[in-house]
Amino acid sequence: MTQTAKDEQLERGLTNRHLQLLAIGGTIGTGLFLGVGKTIIIAGPSTVLAYLVAGTICFFSMRVLGEMLLSNLGFRTFRDVTSAYLGHWAGFFIGWIYWFVWISASILDSVAVGIYVQEYFPNLPVWISPVILLFIILIINIGSVKNFGEAEFWLAIVKIVAIVLLIAVGIYLLVSQHIYQFTFVENNKVYSETLSANIGNLFNYEGFFPNGLIGFATGFQMAFFAFGGIESIASTSAETQNPEKIMPRAINSIPIRILLFYVTSIFVILCCVPWNRITMIKGSPFANIFSAVGLPEVGAFMIIVLITAAASGANAGIYVSSRMLYGLSADRQIPEIFSKTSKKHSPVFALLFCVGLVIIVDIIGSLAFGNPMQEFSFFASMATVGVATVWILVLSTYFVYRKKFPELHKISKFKAPCGIVLSIISISVFTIMYITMFFETDTRFAIIITFIIAATILLIYHFKIRKIENIDF
Repeated sequence: MTQTAKDEQLERGLTNRHLQLLAIGGTIGTGLFLGVGKTIIIAGPSTVLAYLVAGTICFFSMRVLGEMLLSNLGFRTFRDVTSAYLGHWAGFFIGWIYWFVWISASILDSVAVGIYVQEYFPNLPVWISPVILLFIILIINIGSVKNFGEAEFWLAIVKIVAIVLLIAVGIYLLVSQHIYQFTFVENNKVYSETLSANIGNLFNYEGFFPNGLIGFATGFQMAFFAFGGIESIASTSAETQNPEKIMPRAINSIPIRILLFYVTSIFVILCCVPWNRITMIKGSPFANIFSAVGLPEVGAFMIIVLITAAASGANAGIYVSSRMLYGLSADRQIPEIFSKTSKKHSPVFALLFCVGLVIIVDIIGSLAFGNPMQEFSFFASMATVGVATVWILVLSTYFVYRKKFPELHKISKFKAPCGIVLSIISISVFTIMYITMFFETDTRFAIIITFIIAATILLIYHFKIRKIENIDF
């Protein structure tokens, strides 16, 4: 039996243990494990700096969002924040854009699972394993929210152990200046050369910025995409037992995760293998780098970890997108059926819709694109543009919040440091990213499609929702 959102709210079943690991799990995903290979091709060793800058911008943005979200414990997501301070249109727009972002993320993460599984089963159709994964995710999420929290908790632990292992092995190789034979194929001929692990690999191959500042700026796009799950902390606040205490802890721990899981791991990889040799490695550098330096057993273990990471990302994507549908339905912007919950307080119909949609797109996409990496890159670009749009709107909301409600900022226990200045800087960086993506041929189509979707959402609001609900703004 189901109940509507009017009678039954989502369960606050996520504990501090769950939220902390959700924050880490949202940070470590395919944007790092699979996307870093593309970033290295574009930015070279400056990939380390690109991820550091992107992570810093995301942290500053999260501090701004955290202050606003905790200014009123009635706020359950940043959609509530934008609605309260910018107007009803902003909540409608950001709700649908964010749903679109997480549906895209669910698609690309499930596609990544198919890519990884093909390492072991090359003849298996790429869409088979994603479909199986999504049915498992549905079973997990259709129960209590604690099931989701527990699943993400243990999946995140696997990812953390893997990153720590990679860093430890990488440091050992660096300290010992490990010498190895690097083998690659070029023009149907097999070549082999002797290389060594050392810090000089960051600078000895066309410098730290081999493709100039343009390459660095372009690589920033995939680096930013890698942090696209950080804001999921805000989406889980509705089901957190003590948001005033737990959320600040989760947000303030972001810099440590950025330095450890991203900057350090990428630094180690680029020191062990020159960047222009990493581009010759098929698949994810995180898995195949060990085979390249003569440690195939560790590489095989990392493939399993990558499947786990992608599954975790898809799980989080389905969770967040279903909650966004629940919220939109509770506000009567879509049919009421999507706000109905099960006896265990799970938005069952929203879950079924999101899972079904991702399965359909996965199957159609595998046929339309042919190459699964092209499909992955396309949806990664769409997710990146969408989440950047969300952040620009959230950061713009902060200006209104500070101007109209200075007393809330004054009494806040979680003030964003230099919030106004940091918001201006962050919006500027996101705007630059839009421009660079538009002038890149492999991302231009994705950004155009995303902007068309955004414009369509605004038109629907203006011509239908606003008139139906008799709203003045």
